[in-house]
Amino acid sequence: MEIGDNVFIGAGTSINYNVRIGSNVIIGACSLITKDVPGNSVVAGVPAKVISSFEEYLKKRTEDDKSYIEFGTEFISGEMEDRCWREFLNGRNILNKSV
Repeated sequence: MEIGDNVFIGAGTSINYNVRIGSNVIIGACSLITKDVPGNSVVAGVPAKVISSFEEYLKKRTEDDKSYIEFGTEFISGEMEDRCWREFLNGRNILNKSV
């Protein structure tokens, strides 16, 4: 198995042996990865399929106007979610802004 840089793997995901995952990939929770995942993509499902590009996902996130986001059984502010994403992306040198 080979996993690129800046990859988020959702909880409960299973990855088959000898699968390559490119860089800048988000894998939805409880997905089943049965074949190579191209870089710069968002995948989810059983079996996992590409549902959008990484860039389209980031663009959609920045366009959404949410003041509070459900997080498990709690709600977090949109501002807190944005801060968490900035820290995630800054840590991977995708953004050049400081938090």
